[in-house]
Amino acid sequence: MDPKEAQWIQQCIELGHESIQRVLAMNASMKPSELVLRRGGTEASLYHKLIRYGVRSSATERPNGIGQGVANECFRNALKLLMRSRKAGAIAHYAEGLATSETVGYLPIHHGWLVDENGKVIDNTWSDPQRSSYFGIVFRDDFIFSRHRRLRRGWEPVLEFLATDQPLKLDDAAWEKMVLGPKASAQLHENAPSL
Repeated sequence: MDPKEAQWIQQCIELGHESIQRVLAMNASMKPSELVLRRGGTEASLYHKLIRYGVRSSATERPNGIGQGVANECFRNALKLLMRSRKAGAIAHYAEGLATSETVGYLPIHHGWLVDENGKVIDNTWSDPQRSSYFGIVFRDDFIFSRHRRLRRGWEPVLEFLATDQPLKLDDAAWEKMVLGPKASAQLHENAPSL
């Protein structure tokens, strides 16, 4: 890659992170009655939880051997890749939050992806993950897999589920049991092979 292209990619990533920061700052200052989520629930703490537990993950090219999933199916694509990585003995964790990309005009959208033990994004939905920006919550595998088994009919976004189906039941102790940061992930699985 030539230096001009590398500089352009870095500028794209920074532009995306700035957009995400503006959205988070705007929503963090809102009252619960001012935040309306897609399914009609009102829950300001969802953005507050994203700010509290979310991490900025590094954009990278999709690793060799990982194909692009179905367009507009990021949550399902990430779950399927997570299950395949487990069978292969690799370490990755499901993450969900805000992401932006050249593909979506750098507008932060709700998105799902995986994060490896080094905090690197593995996005098998977007065609340009190396030019994208990610800020989201990395979830513990036991929470993700138990939730998937309960649904049995498919996969829905975790943050949307938490905001609309369980908004009042989730205190900080409950969140601590669901989330996992990349540093903790690396410490737990330091001897495992990566994707």
